[in-house]
Amino acid sequence: MGGGARVEAERMMSHRVASSATTPDCSPSHADGLGRKRPRPSSSLLWLVLALLFVLAPTSSAAGSRAGTTYPRVIDAHDVAGLPLGPSVRYADALRHFRGLRASRTFGRGLCTLTYPSIGLTLEFASYDALSPGTSSKCRFAFASVTGNGWRTTSGLGVGESRERLRRLFPIAYDDGRTRGSKWGALQNASEWDLTPVRSPAAHTELLAYVRNNLVIGFGVILVGH
Repeated sequence: MGGGARVEAERMMSHRVASSATTPDCSPSHADGLGRKRPRPSSSLLWLVLALLFVLAPTSSAAGSRAGTTYPRVIDAHDVAGLPLGPSVRYADALRHFRGLRASRTFGRGLCTLTYPSIGLTLEFASYDALSPGTSSKCRFAFASVTGNGWRTTSGLGVGESRERLRRLFPIAYDDGRTRGSKWGALQNASEWDLTPVRSPAAHTELLAYVRNNLVIGFGVILVGH
């Protein structure tokens, strides 16, 4: 309810209180133990007070009321919004970590995907069995991407900032080519920059940035190696 409606409700309540104070109901049924008469409160006044209390009561968002948890929009090569990333991270781990958010779940051949639209996060998990549908018990972390204002790296690079700032903060970063196809969603037709390249055959995660028109539009983390 807007501020004007609250002022009107308060004015009406003040008027009701003044009226009831000047015209008390001194019926015998409302005498106290000493025989003194006391005014009977108006039922309409009681309903008005209850309605005003309801209007002024604080409200909370759906996500906050479910879990009371906020997720930092921070990403690096080993973490996204507080969720550790790596080859041992399971689909169930992500569900548990983000249990306060509504998730969209899809399963394909050898793939499980979790999408959290409210924070612009998509997580992909692979079962490494391309012939069978992915299942929550088999899928392990493969890729994460984030889009939307507010996301930043631990080094301070944020969505909406320039490619020049990217290169200053990540001097060894390189352009790894363009993303093509609708599967990339909001990140399609962008240059994919590897911010933390590692030359190792062992399984590890690397931080990515997506740039379009010289501006950062999102970030990713990918699992590479064996």
